[in-house]
Amino acid sequence: VPGIDPALVDRLPDNDEIFARSIAGKPVVLGYGISNEGNYHPQVKAGIAFTGESPVDAPPHIRAATPLRPQLEANAAGIGHISLNPGKSTAVVRTAPLFLTDGEQLYPGLALEAMRVAQGASTYLIAGAPEGQGIMTSVKIGDFVIPVTSAGELWLYVSPDRAERYVSAKDVLAPNGVSPQTRAAIEGNIVFVGTSSAGLQDIRVTALGENVPGVSLHAQMVEQVLSG
Repeated sequence: VPGIDPALVDRLPDNDEIFARSIAGKPVVLGYGISNEGNYHPQVKAGIAFTGESPVDAPPHIRAATPLRPQLEANAAGIGHISLNPGKSTAVVRTAPLFLTDGEQLYPGLALEAMRVAQGASTYLIAGAPEGQGIMTSVKIGDFVIPVTSAGELWLYVSPDRAERYVSAKDVLAPNGVSPQTRAAIEGNIVFVGTSSAGLQDIRVTALGENVPGVSLHAQMVEQVLSG
């Protein structure tokens, strides 16, 4: 880069390496998007078992995923896709796929992986159809059994968007430290880190007609499952 000493660049810290070290051994799940280019497929951190016929062809199919840095992939406790409406012609998110597939391997979603890691579970148990491949009926993770569509999607029963669901990054990164209120909102909870900026193109439309950050729908998926 013109005007920058290459030796100085070499001495700059590798922030991915710092982040990778900070999440090692922690209950951290990383997300990834899907891609039509390349051949990267993320590591699956959990075992996947099924009853009945094979459900591998049930979920939406993907060609590839957006690559994670190797050290991040290695140190994350879970890895989940962030896709909410793949292949759908409508902008309204009414269902969300708990898994994606490449035809051979199932890849769990971010909300599903968050629930697995939070419970310390190691395996997903998927109920396939007694007769007929490529069908899902439910997914069991830890103490929870989740009914799904035949394509492995969760019907979303969204509630109105609420300010109390969110914690601002400025409160987490406050120069004087995290306040007791912010700490209470985070500790002991499943927390999703995301963005609400419209410019990052992750604003979704719910069945209630609200425009909400995509990350809030992942949180609502967890709320829905945990509340039964």
